[in-house]
Amino acid sequence: MRTENQVMRRTIAALVVLAVFGLAGTGWARDANKAGRRRDRNAQPPAPAPVELKGTIVKAEGNQVTVTVTLPVDAATTSIMINGVGKAIADLKPGEAVKITLDGGKTTRIEATEVTKEPPKEPAKEPAKEPAKAL
Repeated sequence: MRTENQVMRRTIAALVVLAVFGLAGTGWARDANKAGRRRDRNAQPPAPAPVELKGTIVKAEGNQVTVTVTLPVDAATTSIMINGVGKAIADLKPGEAVKITLDGGKTTRIEATEVTKEPPKEPAKEPAKEPAKAL
């Protein structure tokens, strides 16, 4: 028969062995994870698919070409912003400056800014001078 002391020693020894194997296992897993991260860090992201846009040239000057482009827009998946406020497609007006975001050849965001013409500023008027007093 085993005494309580022997059972306790064997239990402690078994726990120590399990702890050692557990710590060794986490070290191996950590090293494997580091190797995987190194590979991921060096991997290049896939090149974006080319997007083909069709439109009409309005003006070609210097190193800029102004083109009118017609884009299909899905109202359910496209975010429309005018002056930073969420709007609908119908709220877009001709003459607004736009920034269009495409993802996978589909329009995902349109950011428009209203172009306002400021009234010409009047020149500052000088206060009327009082005539000099005689002494």
